[in-house]
Amino acid sequence: MIVNGFDRIGLWGTTFEEQDALTYPWIDLCLREVRRRSDGSNYEVFVWDNSQMPALRAVIRDYGARLHPSDEQIAAARSDDSGVAKSLVLIHAASLQKLLDEVGDEFEYVITLDTDAFPIQDGWIEQLKRNLEATSLTGVWRDEMALRLGPFVHPSCLAIKRERLLQLDQPFSFAGVQDVGQRITYAVLEAGERIMPLARSNARNPHFLIGGIYGDLIYHQAAGSRRPIFRLTEGEGRDAHIYETLRDAVFGDVDHTMAVLRGASDDDLNLEWERSEPQIRIEWPGRGLREALDEQEASNR
Repeated sequence: MIVNGFDRIGLWGTTFEEQDALTYPWIDLCLREVRRRSDGSNYEVFVWDNSQMPALRAVIRDYGARLHPSDEQIAAARSDDSGVAKSLVLIHAASLQKLLDEVGDEFEYVITLDTDAFPIQDGWIEQLKRNLEATSLTGVWRDEMALRLGPFVHPSCLAIKRERLLQLDQPFSFAGVQDVGQRITYAVLEAGERIMPLARSNARNPHFLIGGIYGDLIYHQAAGSRRPIFRLTEGEGRDAHIYETLRDAVFGDVDHTMAVLRGASDDDLNLEWERSEPQIRIEWPGRGLREALDEQEASNR
C-alpha cells in the first residue's frame, strides 16, 4: 500500500508543489524499483493518489497498480473549479486506512511503502515474509529522532499479516501517538509479541535521517513529497543540501547512490560526511499537527 502525494493541508509547514511532483516523480521511482526487485513474487500494489494529477495517475496505471480514488469518484466529489476533489485529499494515515479497507481476504500480508522508499535487494518481499515467521511486525526502525519521537516501525516500510493488522481498531490512526506507525508498534509490543526491526545500516551517513538504508533491504529518502523539515535539524541549509543532493543522485543512478551509502564505492557525491549532532527544533513550523488533523476530520464528516 502506497500513498502518492503529501496532503495539501499544510502539515509541517509544507505545500504541495505540482512542478516538483512532475520533475521528481517519486511514485514512478518507487513503483519501478518494486517491480524490478519483486520478480517472481506474488503481490499487488494499492495506491491512494492525493495528487489527482493526470500525468502521475497514468504512471501508476502503467505499473498495473490498483488506483484509488477512481476518476469517477474524483469527478463526483469536485465541488469548485479548482479541479481537485478536496474531500478525497487525505492525510497519510487516513489514506492508508482507506487502502486497507480495499485489501481483501485473498491477501495474507500487508506491506506499506512511502513513495520515497523502495527495495534495494531482490527478494525483499520474501525476506519480509521470513521475518514474520517469528515475529508479528517488521520494517524500517525509526529511532533517529528518539529525543522527540519514541522509536517504532515506520510506514515507509512496514510489514504485518493482514489478519493481525485487522485486529487493531483503525490501525492507521494518530489516536494517542505522535506518528501512525507507533500505534501498530505499541499494540504489538503491549500484546507481548515480537517485532523485527530493520535497523539503519548505512556505512556512510551524510545526515541523521535523510538517505537511510535499513537492514540493507530498504532505502528511505525522507520527506520526498515535501520540504525537508523535521523535529530535529542539522540546520535548514544543510538539511536542504543533503536532501537535494541525494534526491538528484537516486533519480540519476539508484545503484551507484546505494553503493556510495553502503561504502561499496568511492564517495563522489560530495555529501560532506563530517557533521554536527542534530539539534532539537523547539517549534514545529507551519500549522500544528492537532489543528491539521482536526480540520481534516471535520472536512471528512
